[in-house]
Amino acid sequence: MREHKYRGLTKDGEWVYGYYCEWQGICYIFDSPWNLYRKGRYEVIPETVGQYIGHKDKNGVKIHEGDIVSDPKGNTGKVYYCASGGVAEFRIEQISSRDGAFYDHMGIKFYWGELEVIDNIHQDIEESK
Repeated sequence: MREHKYRGLTKDGEWVYGYYCEWQGICYIFDSPWNLYRKGRYEVIPETVGQYIGHKDKNGVKIHEGDIVSDPKGNTGKVYYCASGGVAEFRIEQISSRDGAFYDHMGIKFYWGELEVIDNIHQDIEESK
């Protein structure tokens, strides 16, 4: 079976994982790509939808867009999707730094498996529900 590609937060404050679809202006996560009209369909808050980036952190946690990650030196950053100049990739925007740049978009590389998911940018949305 294929890996779930997206996650989203329901209005009830529950994270759901699966396949993403926007239909008639409403965002849904489905637990199966063949289950479009039956149970297993969850309406989610559009701004909380994040794609699984295809990597796991050092603890085996799947990393999604919108996750806040920490590197071994304690630097933190937000995972986001960037498509520019014909290249599409996931990047990290620095939030805090203990020893300089967390990630330099000019070519400094790191291993996703060295990072740790510590939070997500949607925490305030989740707590307000």
